[in-house]
Formats: sequence, C-alpha cells, structure tokens
Amino acid sequence: MGLRLSRFFLAPMSLLRQIRRANDGAALMESAILFPFLLMLGLGTFELSFAFYQYHVIETGLRDAARYAARGGPVASAKNLAVTGTHNAVSITNKTRVSGWTAAQVSVSCAASTGAGVSALRNGTPQVCTASTTFPFTGLGVARAFGTALPTSFTISHAERYIGQ
Repeated sequence: MGLRLSRFFLAPMSLLRQIRRANDGAALMESAILFPFLLMLGLGTFELSFAFYQYHVIETGLRDAARYAARGGPVASAKNLAVTGTHNAVSITNKTRVSGWTAAQVSVSCAASTGAGVSALRNGTPQVCTASTTFPFTGLGVARAFGTALPTSFTISHAERYIGQ
C-alpha cells in the first residue's frame, strides 16, 4: 500500500519535470502571448501616423490660404484653397484635402498687427493675414478599440504678413 501511495504522489512530479524540460511548442506559446501586444503596437503606430498625416495636410492648406490672402486674394477663394487646393468650391473633380474638412471650418482674416515682435512700417502698422481651423479628428478607430484616444480635434493656424498684389 505504501508503494502505491508513493507512486501516486511521485507520478505528478515526474510529469511536471517532463513538461518543464520539454520545449516543444514554446515558440508558439511565446508568440501567442506577445501577438496581442505587437498587434496593438503596430496598429497604434498606424493610427498615430494617420493623425500626423492629417495634421500636416491641414497645416499645408492653411499655409496656402494665408499666403493667398496676404497677396490680396478674396477670403472665399482662400478658404477653398485651404480645403481643396484650388480656388474653386468643392466639386467632383477637386475633392477636399482631408475627408470631412469643409470651407465653413476655415477662418481667414487680415487685420493690423501690433503684437510683440512686429515692427512698425514707414507707412503705418503692418497687416497680418491669419488662416485657422479646428478640425475634429475621428481617426481610424484603432485607438478607441484598445480603450485609448488620440486628440479629438486639431486647432491649427498660420499667419503671413500682408504684402498686397
């Protein structure tokens, strides 16, 4: 009876030793553990890259609009230039630079500037044309799927000194 009882207790121990020594399938287990983290890292990088891309494209559009307005262009055309890259309103042939961005979200204004670092000109105070927007960033949904969030909106502006035509 004692021998059978000791085998009963020793059998699981030898089984555990065999499992510990065996490395068959170890790479599969390690991959299964790491895969969700690597997937989250890769998709998160993709989402963040998309956010940077949209920010850059919007910033480029606002720069174009501020330069156009600083050279005496009409405000409506400057807004269209920011959003579409052309002076015309959105149509089938010229689409917006960023999906969901409209001319109504763009503000273009030219006003006298007396702020710090602005020197007076011989003929008076210089004017500065500013183009700005607040664009709601929706993203690709990857960050929300993992319970995190990127900025919900971008607030961007660009200013150019007015030089006329």
